[in-house]
Amino acid sequence: MESGAAAVARGPPIADPEEVDEGKRKYTQATQEKEEGNQLFTKGQVQEAIDIWRHALKLCYELSVSGTAPDAAAMGKLQVALESNIAAGLLKEGFYSRCIDHCEHVLQVDADNEKALLRMAKAHSELQEYSKAEQTLRRLLELRPDNQEASRLYRQIREARVEHKKQQKTLFKSMLGKGENGHALAVSPPKAQEEADASRDSPTPWMWSVEFHPMDRDPTVWKAPHSIESLTEECNFPLTRGLPLSILAALQAADKVRQTAVGDAKKNASRRLAGGEQDASATGTVCASAAGQAGHHDPAEDLWSWRSIRKEVLCVHLIGSTSAHEMGCKFTVLMERWPNVKTLILVFIGFLGPHGKLENTLERGKLQPPAVVKTEDGREQLAVPFKGTYEEFVQAVPGVLTHEECTFFPDFAVLSTPLFARDLDSWKPALKLLLDANVLSIVTVSGPVTDQPGAELKEEEEVVRHQGGRIVVPTSRNEFPIIFRVPGEAVKKREELGADGDKTEFIGNEFLTSGDTAQASRHSAVVGAKHAAFFVFRGRDK
Repeated sequence: MESGAAAVARGPPIADPEEVDEGKRKYTQATQEKEEGNQLFTKGQVQEAIDIWRHALKLCYELSVSGTAPDAAAMGKLQVALESNIAAGLLKEGFYSRCIDHCEHVLQVDADNEKALLRMAKAHSELQEYSKAEQTLRRLLELRPDNQEASRLYRQIREARVEHKKQQKTLFKSMLGKGENGHALAVSPPKAQEEADASRDSPTPWMWSVEFHPMDRDPTVWKAPHSIESLTEECNFPLTRGLPLSILAALQAADKVRQTAVGDAKKNASRRLAGGEQDASATGTVCASAAGQAGHHDPAEDLWSWRSIRKEVLCVHLIGSTSAHEMGCKFTVLMERWPNVKTLILVFIGFLGPHGKLENTLERGKLQPPAVVKTEDGREQLAVPFKGTYEEFVQAVPGVLTHEECTFFPDFAVLSTPLFARDLDSWKPALKLLLDANVLSIVTVSGPVTDQPGAELKEEEEVVRHQGGRIVVPTSRNEFPIIFRVPGEAVKKREELGADGDKTEFIGNEFLTSGDTAQASRHSAVVGAKHAAFFVFRGRDK
């Protein structure tokens, strides 16, 4: 959509009559579906109402893209109403995170929308995100001091927050082994422990199967330029889900390699045993030969005797974290695709850059209390930030890489776009610790999106090889990249950074100050992708 000045210079566009008619039809249908949804909601058929409102909202998005709405202002109001209604339905059904997403969409257009603010506060409260709930309610009460429901909820949340802090303190002591139960979180239930032990001998149950959602593998989601992603239902889907989904893809790839290797090792062992028995039978020394074969051990089997991650409690180390990206990702995505995981502990290590909320507020070298987020079905995600290097973290938490019963012992580690090749000296200690401790580690790499990763994307893998690391999965194309297709204004800002600037933090939307996003995307450039590829390593080559 062009600016007014451009429209005057060029003259008004000639509308296609068929497109105009189609626009009117879609707008009428969306309006009717809104009312149908309202009636269903009143009758208590909440999910049915949500479904029909979503379809109406999709029609509005199509009108936004095509520019064929008969009345743009009226369509904008309709879109806000639909977003608000969907948020109300999701809140009632207990889908609190998605409710917040839709409330945010409403507030982007109508910053003072009381219903959206109140619903968002309620959703944050249900997720035990009390600080965000209080902040939202203060914003609402500034607008409407006489809102009694907001005042009552504000008092309730302040009381709940005090109690929640007490619970967090107790939990944190327990996680560090200071409570009565010591490392209770790290102990698997009997059944899960049996499965974990069995996985050391079987290639199949090493990890939980991944239940990907249909939208996860929709190629249009991962190829869409971010400058027009506000036209999708969940505008931040790629930005917040890209890394968690990349982790799952990398683990699946590693599991496939492991299953193949263990299967081959077992076949080789069977062939050796069969051959030994035949030789022994021919010489009349069956028993002695069988005993010799039983004592034979294939060293290849040790390479694949991985600690099981098929557990109800998982701990992940995210090394090189930043406020701008890793802390903003929705790692509940992992729990949604792994329904068997009851507790997910995420230790975010890093925050050493010059910019960012946590970079400027955290005390270096001090492990912070966990921030607990509950999923809609009652499971928990614990986020534990630590400002410092990985070496400093290991020193701050004794036994974290040597004692499996430690709550923070990593089931696997993630290094998000670490840039080993550019700054190896600062990464050497972390790599040494991970390699020496045999921690399964996933590395995501930024760069061009290609069918086959080229030399540029393989630089980080080569660094790990040179440090003696054993590559489990070589650098592979990722299904879930975050493509940097940014407006021209953002490209200029990136160029101003020079060769030494960290350009990986720039997505582009933050530089889009005004104008239509679809128009801005036409004057953009692809500058690569975050998480364009990944590789996996574990331990050292023998």
